[in-house]
Amino acid sequence: MKSVVLTCFFLLGVVVAEVTVVPERLTLDGVFRGDALFWQGSEKGWAKSGFGFYNRLAALGINGVVVKNVNLRVDYDFAQLALRDLFMDFRWTNGLQLRAGQFVLPLSFEAEAPEEMMKLDDYSLFYSTFNKPTNPRDIGLMLSYENPCSSATPLRVMGMLVNGTGPNSGDNNSWKDVCGRLVFKPKRGLDLLLGGALYYGWVFPEGVRLLSFAGEWFFRQSPVTLLGRVSYRRFRNVGVPAGYAELSADLGFFEPAARLEAIRWEEENLQWRGSAGVNLKVFPRRLQVFIGYQYHTLVNSWIYQGITARLKATL
Repeated sequence: MKSVVLTCFFLLGVVVAEVTVVPERLTLDGVFRGDALFWQGSEKGWAKSGFGFYNRLAALGINGVVVKNVNLRVDYDFAQLALRDLFMDFRWTNGLQLRAGQFVLPLSFEAEAPEEMMKLDDYSLFYSTFNKPTNPRDIGLMLSYENPCSSATPLRVMGMLVNGTGPNSGDNNSWKDVCGRLVFKPKRGLDLLLGGALYYGWVFPEGVRLLSFAGEWFFRQSPVTLLGRVSYRRFRNVGVPAGYAELSADLGFFEPAARLEAIRWEEENLQWRGSAGVNLKVFPRRLQVFIGYQYHTLVNSWIYQGITARLKATL
């Protein structure tokens, strides 16, 4: 079975704004993303195509200071009619922080980056369901530590206890999922960060065990940035290795980027995706145009190709 899909994807606009409502107490931020999508697909001689406009994201965020060192964030997506974030942060001067509520689990450099800072047209294949079940967001607790001393080697440690069923839902079994991440800078003066992540949980009401762990790196040597990750997941007694690497270069007006990803599923099924594109900084930090291409396939099963044009505006 083989299929070919050719997609033209136009991101009509991304608007990001932050407005101070009450100085030092309350701010608002918003993100809007509209798409125009043309697609064409075929499988076993059957072909279909379509074109449409979509509101992919229309999120409004509220950031509030409850009391000193206690912050609150609420983020709602009006396009999907869904709550994205709802959490409180408790901070201490020694570098400890406790987060409680619904939030994106920071299990990778990619997960920590704001959506408006994406170099390519989509997140990697690992962002949504490979690192953890169902969704990168979840409900629970996170205790983290970041070295508060500026003269010391940067170090971050995070531990999380979550439902494991994703956002806006309760747990579907009697276990909680545990995960953690470590990020450190091995050498002062070198813009290199190394990290590792671990996730152990139970999926479905019957509680099927899932274990995943990964190593990652982030390196910057102006104008080049290199980001990579290698992962291993074991689920239903099947081990799955995977990895990706992303390269970008900030050349002023031009910011080219490319990413290569691969996942080796069971029965020798190889899924891989290559993406490349360039950001044109019409007005740096305000208006950018992205043009890109991706090739995505599950070998001997299906093929996907996409051509992307994106307009991003930031306030």
